Formats: sequence, structure tokens, C-alpha cells
Amino acid sequence: MPQLDLTTFPSQLFWLAVTFYILYRLMSGKVLPRISDVLEERSDRITNDLEQAETLKKQAEDMIQAYEAELAQARSRAQATIGEVRQEVSDYAQRRQQEESARWAENIAEAEERIAKAKTAAQAELRDMVMDVSHDLTVKLTGLVPNRTAMSQAVDSALREQG
Repeated sequence: MPQLDLTTFPSQLFWLAVTFYILYRLMSGKVLPRISDVLEERSDRITNDLEQAETLKKQAEDMIQAYEAELAQARSRAQATIGEVRQEVSDYAQRRQQEESARWAENIAEAEERIAKAKTAAQAELRDMVMDVSHDLTVKLTGLVPNRTAMSQAVDSALREQG
């Protein structure tokens, strides 16, 4: 193998040094600065992206806090509205109950009045019937015609005792 021949080592070392120098100059002059620029640009972009992400995160947190505050206000307004509606419903129910109670009390009073009139009429009718029956019985049993005034007083007294 020619590359392992000791007589060609000096020329191989020479061309190695020349090739290394040329590659070093190319790398340090053109390639490495470009790589450095790309890495720096990438680092800057990452930094900017992180800063922008941090800003967006802070904005999102602020929006969340504003949303939660708005939500809390909406809930308190809803609770207040619910309380007002409950109060209105309660007031309406109470008014209706009072109206119905008044109407029923009026109906009851009218019914009691009718009952009292009917009772008075029935008592008067009963008195008249008792008077007629008493008169007829007295005439049939004794053959005498009783005194209307005395018989009226006796019937009134007996009805008062009965209640």
C-alpha cells in the first residue's frame, strides 16, 4: 500500500498540512461564521418566542381573572334577580291568599246569614205549626177552643227552653 510507504510520508504530511490549512481557512472564513450566525439567530428567535409566550401567558391570566370577576358579578346579579323574583312570587302568593281568604270569609258570612234567616224562618214556621197542632189537639181532646194569647205564650216558653 502506497500510503504506508515510509518514503512518501513527508509528502503526505505536507499535503495533509496544506489541506488542513485550506479547510481551516474555509471553515473559519465562511462556514463557521454562517453557523454562528444561524445559531445566534436561532437563539434570538427562541428568546423572542419565549418572551412573546410569557407576554401571552400574562395576557391569558389577566383575561382569566377578568372572566372570573365578570362571572362572579353575573352570579351575584343572578342571585339578586332570583331573590327579587322569589320576593315577588311570595308577595303575589300572599296577596292571592289574602284575596281568597277575604272572598271565603265573605262567602262564609253570606252563608251564615242565609242559615240564620233560614233558621229564623224555620223557627217561625215551626211556631206556627206548633200553634196549629196545639190548637187542633186541644180542640179535639178537650172540645174547648183555647185562648190564642195564652197558647202563644206557652209555645214561646217551650221553644225557648228547647233552644
